[in-house]
Amino acid sequence: MPKKPLKCGIKAWALTDSSIGYISNFKQYRGLHLLTQLYHHITIFLIKTKGLIEKGLRHRIVMHLVTDYQDKGYTLYMDNYYSSPDLFHDLVKSRVCACGTVRCV
Repeated sequence: MPKKPLKCGIKAWALTDSSIGYISNFKQYRGLHLLTQLYHHITIFLIKTKGLIEKGLRHRIVMHLVTDYQDKGYTLYMDNYYSSPDLFHDLVKSRVCACGTVRCV
């Protein structure tokens, strides 16, 4: 159908270093199959780390991206799409400071 919108797209999540501008960690979504693989990978990761399986996708993405930076005293800056009180609490427990706006509920 000529006017039918495409059902595919690309989503990308990146963790960047603000001092040098390089990407430190990167995940992408190109379709349901890859998102399922990412979800499975993150689920396994979360089962191994404190059982945070009930958290939302945004929470899991952030926690996955900062895995290599836990317990090292880094500060993570984000916008309100990702930030939540639960995420900030879990980041602080992992010794990753967080800064960002939080949406009003």
